[in-house]
Amino acid sequence: MKSLVTTAQAILILILILVVAGTALSNTLHVPGEYAEIFDAVDAAAAGDTVLVAPGTYHDCTHETEGPGSTPACVIMKSGVTLMGSGQDVTIIDSEGLGRGIFVELVSNCRIQDLQVINCYADIYGAGILLREVDQSVVVSDVKIADNLDGGLICINNASPQLTRVHMVGNEAKQGGGLAIEEGSSPMVTDCVVEENEAPVGAGV
Repeated sequence: MKSLVTTAQAILILILILVVAGTALSNTLHVPGEYAEIFDAVDAAAAGDTVLVAPGTYHDCTHETEGPGSTPACVIMKSGVTLMGSGQDVTIIDSEGLGRGIFVELVSNCRIQDLQVINCYADIYGAGILLREVDQSVVVSDVKIADNLDGGLICINNASPQLTRVHMVGNEAKQGGGLAIEEGSSPMVTDCVVEENEAPVGAGV
């Protein structure tokens, strides 16, 4: 009697079950529809979830971060979560000079895209977006980082994210005004624009 299901078919069925299960477990969390602030939605998200942010300007720079140069941030990323705006000209994170925009540390498989980060401040580096101790599974794409004080985007402490179509403009820093790459970091930088940034050393990069 022949087997009704071959080994190859069994493997294919198992893969399909896993894909469907993974899709069923992922959710889209809406800001401000379900959560008033981006931080709250990211904090509530599980791995595989997407936080979808509607057009608007978001502040809420009240969330403490840890490590060297600690300062509050508007958003603290989690592993496995995608933060997606509605476009870099319409979804804006503005810390109003009170702290960082987005803090990304010791996470993996996360993505930040289609938004803008402006008017951020840090005493020590990385005002707009700080990426620390992350690998290439962390992706920042189609993001504008503008008018931040002490740097637009920094990769530090062995940070090797993928940076794609990131526009860093009008940022100021002590060094690395637009993009700073320090302490064993090696990001993949593709189709990015770095312009009109200021610093005594490495105004652009």
